[in-house]
Amino acid sequence: MSGLSLVFDTPHWVTAVELAGLLGGAGFTVQKIEAQENVHHQPDGRSAIAFSQASSFGNFLGHLPESLRSEAIEDIQRELEAFRTPEGIRLEGKRLFAIAHKPASH
Repeated sequence: MSGLSLVFDTPHWVTAVELAGLLGGAGFTVQKIEAQENVHHQPDGRSAIAFSQASSFGNFLGHLPESLRSEAIEDIQRELEAFRTPEGIRLEGKRLFAIAHKPASH
């Protein structure tokens, strides 16, 4: 397919309804989709950014031009320090887990 360009450089967050639609559209029967809390504490801003970078497969701030990333990281680290508690900096979110099956083709 000439001219087709697929870009997978930034995450695309989906809702449970969107995930069910994507799975159904791909021929899967969804049995269950569950959102689970995801909480981590990082000791400082640098660690919180490193965790975010690793969790996004290296795509954290990937939407920014390279020339702006260092300054943005410094700014974010400085801002994150305001949220540090004795436990560290709390990072929270949710993850979707899906159980689905695809009928065997005959």
